[in-house]
Amino acid sequence: MKLDCLLLIAPAKKPIQGTIFIGNATKGYKLVVKTRNKGQNRELLLHKENVKGIIDKFSGAGKATIMFQNLNVLISEAQPEKLRQFMAVLKQCLSSNGEKPVSLPRLHTSDFKENLPPPKPKKMEILERNEYFSSSLQFPQTLYDLRISVQLKKVGSKEIAWLGLKNLTRLNLDGNLFCLLKREDWRKFEKISRLENLQELYMRENQLRFLPEPFIEALPKNLFHLDISENELSYIPPKLFHLHKSLSHLFISNNRLRYIPNFFRRFRLMQSDFSANSIYPGVKNVLDENRLNLVPTLYDLASTTLLNNRAWLEVANGILPVLVKHNIFDSALTCSTCLKFVPSSGLNQITSKPLDPASFSNITTRIGCVEARVVKCCNC
Repeated sequence: MKLDCLLLIAPAKKPIQGTIFIGNATKGYKLVVKTRNKGQNRELLLHKENVKGIIDKFSGAGKATIMFQNLNVLISEAQPEKLRQFMAVLKQCLSSNGEKPVSLPRLHTSDFKENLPPPKPKKMEILERNEYFSSSLQFPQTLYDLRISVQLKKVGSKEIAWLGLKNLTRLNLDGNLFCLLKREDWRKFEKISRLENLQELYMRENQLRFLPEPFIEALPKNLFHLDISENELSYIPPKLFHLHKSLSHLFISNNRLRYIPNFFRRFRLMQSDFSANSIYPGVKNVLDENRLNLVPTLYDLASTTLLNNRAWLEVANGILPVLVKHNIFDSALTCSTCLKFVPSSGLNQITSKPLDPASFSNITTRIGCVEARVVKCCNC
């Protein structure tokens, strides 16, 4: 005899799904309680000395209690008719005095396995809209890997549900329509900060033109892998800098980036891909291990502006501090084609060799430059 039910064994406070069996023992009968929580599994002999009492007056509501000498088994939810039958057999077993009024099968391990509830999934993949919007779909807290690709274009109660999965470490949102999210949707999306264990986030192919800074700022600080490739992003929000201590894998290929922000100097990227963007000529499309392709600093831009304007240079020569005069050439490179000065930061250095002083006799005499590094500027 068996009964599937919600039960708990006092002093536990929360009921869990399990199965109770009545079967033959060597002498008389025994009650076996099986749940997925091994700490609540029990095997108890059914005789009058071991059972203090039975409370079944609420069996019509699917509730009953079996009181043993050292513990109580509380049935908090069961089918009423099956519970009444189960309790009737239990009472016969207790009143049999060693005789066997009912024929009970011996219990086998396979009996327990078949009747335990199926384990909750740890990985879920949803690729069909009908499946996603089904009322029966639930997101158990056991999930650590979730993929949703159903052309989502708003953040509602269903999305709030999976934004509360605290065990989630990998979230794949490729192939949705987050480009259509409204301001209030992005505000709800900021609840992604609750995913404290999130390590990998994928948002490819969402036609994103921008990522709101509050959303970027809400990204969990444990995130080490971010993939926002194949969108329509034209810039990277500065707020991404708050992940510079954890982010080691960054993929932003196939977007519309025109430059790579200077704050990437502080990142320690192990893997990255900036290919197939609209980065201006003279800068490689991917980050290499030797040099980051960055936006020129204001200091470098000011230095090259002075060096390329003879009139301004004469005025600045009498005003600039000595240290700045010494360092001004460290902020500039020389284009080997047009012979103009260009910022040393933000450009892809192609060649590096001493500059012929004869080519810049007027400048070298005025500043005292004896050599400069040569590159190809973005216009040549």
